[in-house]
Amino acid sequence: MEMIMGNQYTEFAMRLRSDTFVKYNCAQAVLVPFADACGIRAEQAYLLGMHFGGGMKMASVCGAITGGLMVIGMLGGGDEQYRAFMKAMHESHDGMVECRDLLKRNKELGGEKRPHCDAMICEAAELVVRVMGGTEQGPCNANARLAELNRMIRELKMNEGLNGSLSESEA
Repeated sequence: MEMIMGNQYTEFAMRLRSDTFVKYNCAQAVLVPFADACGIRAEQAYLLGMHFGGGMKMASVCGAITGGLMVIGMLGGGDEQYRAFMKAMHESHDGMVECRDLLKRNKELGGEKRPHCDAMICEAAELVVRVMGGTEQGPCNANARLAELNRMIRELKMNEGLNGSLSESEA
């Protein structure tokens, strides 16, 4: 699968995925870059997506797809945007949207899991921008945002006793 890297949202998502301090699952990697646009804080987006990676941690609907749908909803997208997003995903993946099916097909084609999931994240973020009719101008200064988000997550771990659960990654 070809990775789509067409806008700052996808670039920020890939910065999150390459972070060595915090593990961002596929849903979180789609949600966090859009947090400001959705009117929530990045750490809220991070926590919101915590249990949606890896197909809700049970290989159900792909977390990148779920994350994309959550963003569309928070941006006020309705049925038209939902249908456009899902139609594009179905068409791109032979009708498959379940994590287990997508990963199985990827493996059959000789692909590795991490690059496949990263490509799904980029595709979902790109589609959100497209179906919402938005611009490709996303978050500015991804390095500063990432540093601030990591600081907040570190504080959450220490202050709320979330013990390693924040660092789990399903994808």
